[in-house]
Amino acid sequence: MRRIPFVVAVAAFLLSALPAGAEQLELGSAASSKPYRTITANPLALAVGVFNVEYEQATSNKLSFYVGPQYYGWSLGDLSLTSVGVNGGLRYFFKGTAPEGFFAGPGIFLGYASGDFGGSTASAVAWSVGGTGGYTWIFDDIFDLSVGLGVSYMHAEAASGGQTAGVSGVVPDLRLALGAAF
Repeated sequence: MRRIPFVVAVAAFLLSALPAGAEQLELGSAASSKPYRTITANPLALAVGVFNVEYEQATSNKLSFYVGPQYYGWSLGDLSLTSVGVNGGLRYFFKGTAPEGFFAGPGIFLGYASGDFGGSTASAVAWSVGGTGGYTWIFDDIFDLSVGLGVSYMHAEAASGGQTAGVSGVVPDLRLALGAAF
């Protein structure tokens, strides 16, 4: 249970990093004539049992935040694990204007996990914290393609009757997101 306050502290840090004031995008300016919001999905994640949709919005020329629902589902024999929650984070754009260009930033996931193994069921809080870097292209001010690579520490385990099922440890984050920009 000591991990939950850590996840809450990371979420508070991410939210406090959002800019205010002079660095905000000015609607109606030349910079805002390009899209500053996207909605994407990651088809690569489907291969490993993860479904997510992501809403991203630039908060300045160099920073954006993202948030969206996420579902994990794994099954192997009589073992299954599912997790439902919310994914979010920040992206800093080194080159380009958010949400397009080279980026890096932290991300978190917080959700509910349940497992079923050998007739026993259990549930727990699921979470991950990590970082990803990559590049986002916006074509014709409509289509969004984003690729990236990162690493996260994930904890999605459920225990019952002396058995534990799930994932706890460092995992890769592969990003291939397709969607729309507006």
